[in-house]
Amino acid sequence: MTDRSTQMALIGAGPVGLGMAKALLEHKIPYEELEADDDLGGNWYHGVYETVHIISSRKTTEYADYPMPEHYPDFPSRQQMLEYLRDYAEKFGLPKHIQFNTKVVMALPLADGKWELELATGEKRIYKGLIVCNGHHWHKRFPNYPGKFEGQWIHSKDYRSPAQLAGKRVLVIGGGAQRLLVSAEDVFRDSFGGDDETVVPGVGAAADDRVAGAHYGGEIQPVRLSRAGPQNF
Repeated sequence: MTDRSTQMALIGAGPVGLGMAKALLEHKIPYEELEADDDLGGNWYHGVYETVHIISSRKTTEYADYPMPEHYPDFPSRQQMLEYLRDYAEKFGLPKHIQFNTKVVMALPLADGKWELELATGEKRIYKGLIVCNGHHWHKRFPNYPGKFEGQWIHSKDYRSPAQLAGKRVLVIGGGAQRLLVSAEDVFRDSFGGDDETVVPGVGAAADDRVAGAHYGGEIQPVRLSRAGPQNF
């Protein structure tokens, strides 16, 4: 057991973790920032596809005390977001406090108010307090449908570029922003060679209303899956 009880533990070096680290430094509160990945940036580093752009404007996304560069577009790209976060970290001297490749697998509150943390390596540490900034985009959630699908089944978090899906017939399940962004990248039109007509195979009924993206004649069309039997599009 390693005693770090004079310091706070800060988990995560994404946008929120970096902002919290700066605040701790400004208030002269000793801390260690523990990051599971090999670089900072959180979801912008490891969890989004190559050509993604943020869906909130730079003016509402930037740190209040560190504006994004004026030459940035209203909706910066993944690379611009990463560069901005790295610049922010360097500006305020944050990287030297980050322990990369340090994954926390357990956090236990102790009777005296301290926290016991266990790392993926098996090492255990005691900290004065704990601040968790690990985000919510790291955990993949898949729907549970009856029946068996023999094809490839991936989460949008595993999508990186249209080349992954070239030549395949694809059904996109989900009505959230990620589905819209992936579909809008034209992966169904320009990258799937040879089949420009309906590419959505038969699917089972959803447990509740869900929206799928279907490709008809070069356009992405939303298709609602209601409480009904199997459907073919």
